[in-house]
Amino acid sequence: MKLSALMVRYIVNDVDEAVVFYKKHLRFRVAGQSGPYFALLERENMQLVLSPPKGPGGGSQPMPDGRRPEPGDGIESSCAPATSTARSTF
Repeated sequence: MKLSALMVRYIVNDVDEAVVFYKKHLRFRVAGQSGPYFALLERENMQLVLSPPKGPGGGSQPMPDGRRPEPGDGIESSCAPATSTARSTF
């Protein structure tokens, strides 16, 4: 697996549901998945990393400012400053 020009991480409540959405509506393909804990999707030069708020997928790791990442109402890109994390409501 090569690194893409853009990698975005989303914290989602349901990884499997999010995978279905991104495959069906946005034409991503699954590059790797570890059950309900982690999925790596790809499309062109973009990789999308999905993980739940808790579990071994990394969602439980604190952000640099100490907050715990969690799904939210908005979507932020991980291209933003290091204190931000991408979030989705899946």
